[in-house]
Amino acid sequence: MIGCLKDSGNNWVWEEDKLKKLTVDFYKHLFMEDEVPNDEISFFSAFSDLENSYSTGLLEKVSDEEIRKAIFDMKPLKAPGPDGFQPYFFQTQWSVVGGDLCRFIKEVFANKQEVAEVIHSYLVLIPKVPKPEYIHQFRPIGLCNVIYKTLTKILVNRLKPLMQKLVFMNQSRFVPGKQIVDNIVIAREIIHSMRN
Repeated sequence: MIGCLKDSGNNWVWEEDKLKKLTVDFYKHLFMEDEVPNDEISFFSAFSDLENSYSTGLLEKVSDEEIRKAIFDMKPLKAPGPDGFQPYFFQTQWSVVGGDLCRFIKEVFANKQEVAEVIHSYLVLIPKVPKPEYIHQFRPIGLCNVIYKTLTKILVNRLKPLMQKLVFMNQSRFVPGKQIVDNIVIAREIIHSMRN
């Protein structure tokens, strides 16, 4: 529980309404998008097109095994979301809840079930320092329901094999075996060779 925080003027804020406003204003400003003129950036040209033969796998019906794999790939004791369940519950009670869970997730993918029912999350502020006094000394994390995590894990598992085709060779994020520091090493080698 956050009892009080200092505002930008170093004044302590104790009232619940003012604390809420201080927090909301800070994160609204932090996550606000910068205005970029449309003619300067072409977002879609930054990604390569995916051939139809590859994209059909993304649209296939979800299988029970795919759902089961997503559930059992999760760490069992992750923090629970608003539903109060951890992956451990679904993993240990799979014989009881597996069929209903598979049915529900298949309905979500078939657009017969509203995703809004399961995408509720808690936003929790974790202190970055032992005794935080300012809102910027907290790190926000989202605690999602296991069903929501399962939906996203299925999509991630389907996209993983396609990442080599979607990410250019000069990009190093989101591709297994590559790290962002690779770019630093390459840049240093280029500068070194130019000096010689």
